[in-house]
Amino acid sequence: MKILYLTISNIESFHSRGIYGDLISSIIKRGHKISVISSSKSFGVIEDNGNTLIKIVTGQVEGNKSLISKALNLIMLSNKYKKIIKKYFNNEKYDLIIYATPPITLNKVIGYAKKKYKAKTYLMLKDIFPQNAVDIGILRKTGIKGIVYKFFKKKEKELYKISDRIGCMSKANCDYLLKNNNYISQDKVEIFPNSINCSNLNICKDKSVLKSYGIPDDKLIFIYGGNLGIPQGVDYLIAGIKKCAQKNCCFVIAGGGSKKQYVKDSLSKCENVYVIDCLPRVEYEKICRASDIGLVMLDSRFTIPNYPSRILSYLSNSMPVMACTDKSSDIKDLVELEAKCGKWCYSSGDIENFEKLVDWFLNNKNLNILGENGRNYLEKHFNVENNVKLLESFVEE
Repeated sequence: MKILYLTISNIESFHSRGIYGDLISSIIKRGHKISVISSSKSFGVIEDNGNTLIKIVTGQVEGNKSLISKALNLIMLSNKYKKIIKKYFNNEKYDLIIYATPPITLNKVIGYAKKKYKAKTYLMLKDIFPQNAVDIGILRKTGIKGIVYKFFKKKEKELYKISDRIGCMSKANCDYLLKNNNYISQDKVEIFPNSINCSNLNICKDKSVLKSYGIPDDKLIFIYGGNLGIPQGVDYLIAGIKKCAQKNCCFVIAGGGSKKQYVKDSLSKCENVYVIDCLPRVEYEKICRASDIGLVMLDSRFTIPNYPSRILSYLSNSMPVMACTDKSSDIKDLVELEAKCGKWCYSSGDIENFEKLVDWFLNNKNLNILGENGRNYLEKHFNVENNVKLLESFVEE
């Protein structure tokens, strides 16, 4: 089959890693052809054996602190992608069009491409917006911000309606979507989890990389990797680390985001805390492999069930997981019941819950077993080839 993939993720090449890079690689590996339009800081065209990657400048969408600027950039996306389709793929034929949220503003270009190519459309639902923005106070349902909310709510509905299939990250995602959007039929929704290429993953624990960052190798290392913003509930993370900074462990925070400097300043006087700037993926993975426990953080106010993709790095490196999230997410079920790879607590209120989890890991003699459990669960449930097979089955229906 031939696939058109529209994304705001920065896909560097056909060999990029991550949930989207691995999906592209797996699609090609299974003998299909793909055309990708991705976001970038500079324009570029890469062609390889019948596959095409167009990198276009979209304006800052992810990490944009200005709500108005971000909204305008999101609104203009459809026209930019449509121009590229007309210029580069006008005479192509596609069986399937895939795209993910964010953003929800590609509905016009999806509709255009769907009609032009008479292709099926598949939404990979990674973000339930605008409700998630309401949950954490970025948007409101009334007032000036309410106007923005209603605009994006309309776009969300249009995108769901134009999608022939919606793939959700987890069962809780599916349940939430169906419960809150009664116009979506149940047979239109399926589980399409965040997944990666599970072959040839290096799980060798090499702690030599820690020395170059001044991180001790004789303590239990808790690592948080990824975005640091309001959705991650950074205040709970900061308070928890301050509570535990004197224990026989250390905390490594690697990533960026709107709250990165705030986190760095708040923890600057704490011992055994190492805040590292954004790193190339390969270097981050080295630090991740050298660490012992992976941290997953989500703001306690969320009513939508998020499922952070960063947990895949921990599982792939056979690391136990410590998750501090809202009560809507089914990360708790994954960590404690399904994969049996760690512990969970509610990311609000009593900081002693955070401390109890840290102590539990410090006193646990079976961390290797927890790590192996997580790795085995990853290979069975989060293998990207399973997702490609879902796409194949959908097109064949």
